[in-house]
Amino acid sequence: MLAFLVDRHTGNAAITIMKSTKINIIILSAILVFLVTTHPLHAQSSGITSVPWFLSDIKIHDDSSMTVTETIKVHTGNYDFGNKICRDLPTRFTDDNGNNIIVNYEILWVLRSGENVAYRLKSYANGVRIYFGEPRERLKANTVYTCKIKYKIKRQISFFDDHDELFWNITGNGWNVPVIKAVASIAFPENVELDSLYLKAFTGSGSKDTSKYKLTLNENSTKYRFETTSQLNPNQGLSIKIQFPKGHFSEPTQSEKLEYLLSDNQAYVLGIVVLIMLLMYYMMAWWMYGRDLPRV
Repeated sequence: MLAFLVDRHTGNAAITIMKSTKINIIILSAILVFLVTTHPLHAQSSGITSVPWFLSDIKIHDDSSMTVTETIKVHTGNYDFGNKICRDLPTRFTDDNGNNIIVNYEILWVLRSGENVAYRLKSYANGVRIYFGEPRERLKANTVYTCKIKYKIKRQISFFDDHDELFWNITGNGWNVPVIKAVASIAFPENVELDSLYLKAFTGSGSKDTSKYKLTLNENSTKYRFETTSQLNPNQGLSIKIQFPKGHFSEPTQSEKLEYLLSDNQAYVLGIVVLIMLLMYYMMAWWMYGRDLPRV
């Protein structure tokens, strides 16, 4: 589940007015002004009006990793604004059994308007947020900026008894502006026969609307291409699901699966260890001091 967003801050404030006095009214008014001026309510207030183009070139590798190159065009509004262009990448997922899956991204390069730009990372929600360019830089009004990012991510294939599967949210559903056109081009390992695949896409805000896209095969019959046929509204996205016959990918061994499980769920493991230690402590305390002494 992947998004390219306009930076904004949200928060909840609880204000209790103890006395109906002029001082309280002044304080309340000042707080409301602060919230309105510093917490943008929609994308237009931060300068981005739309995403005309979102292209994701994906190369799936036989070790279950993917190399992804994203080309994202953003259109600015009618006034200059601070550099708040960013891309959110999720790092924490949940499998069908409710276990955490934590993945890391290897950022290979970041471009804006064809040039390398500085970028910075910040923890955000269930992943990491990448800011394009210098923080103090101001972007021009009424301009289309083309941002590109290339990264590699591991452990993207899910293994089932009768098939293997990739489910990937191309754009993410966190957009607060419309995405006019979204495209995903998928390249596969050489040993994969394309006519043996099951492919499906989802558009909209969930996995119900599946009609607003088209699927084509390139001239060389080496890549599949998903393309939306109507714009994605705010908080909508494009996701894909591809099912493979067994045997194309290197499935983790049982020891590797256990290692991943323990590593991805360290908080739960630590909680269980602490609980066991507490139980052992209380049992020892009861054994030493809480038992009824034998009667003489």
